[in-house]
Amino acid sequence: FASRAWAYMARHGLTREDLFAIVDLSRRNAADNPDALWRDKPLDRAAYMNARMIAEPHCLFDCDMPVCGAQAFVMCRGDDVPAGAAPAWVTGWSGFGKPDALWDMSGRGPGDLTSAQLYDGFSSMVWDWLDGFGITAPGKAAAFIRDGHGARDGKLPLNTFGGALGEGRLHGMGHLREAYLQATGRAGPRLVRPGPALVQVGPFDDASFVLLEPDRPRAAQ
Repeated sequence: FASRAWAYMARHGLTREDLFAIVDLSRRNAADNPDALWRDKPLDRAAYMNARMIAEPHCLFDCDMPVCGAQAFVMCRGDDVPAGAAPAWVTGWSGFGKPDALWDMSGRGPGDLTSAQLYDGFSSMVWDWLDGFGITAPGKAAAFIRDGHGARDGKLPLNTFGGALGEGRLHGMGHLREAYLQATGRAGPRLVRPGPALVQVGPFDDASFVLLEPDRPRAAQ
């Protein structure tokens, strides 16, 4: 993961300041998540820059923290949704190497997203999928975050619950839960606006993708 991050940074002229922007966003978003390990524990630039190096360019704070926890999701066919439930509808899914298949299946595109929960076991992973989904032009992911476009009031809110870097590592379950809450308007103080929510979970060649929406797909109505 470190060598992949170094290569990306070298190609696009990035520094550890750009990595800090990802970690800083995660900590700020975690402040509104009562389940977050790092809630109410902001991280300033100096502490980040002076942190113990794990594998350059990743320091201690670029790595998510393992936590103990459990989450469960109930999936069913559209016709079996119980009365009174608040479902999110799966409108597209795909896996590594085929991010465009998500758009083909759902009929959506990057401009339709209202939030994106991108796996951040290491901070630099977020860059890969901002570029990979066409949300940013190749090499522009760091600038997107650094310029505030990934904040809750930005163009595309990212990891609105704090991500694994802010909440702790539950192997992507937190990302999926947050996308459900955002898509269905149940994210409380973290809510941006209900709408298509993208989830990407897993590192690189193990990644999987799903798109959740508040409304039943037209083809299924």
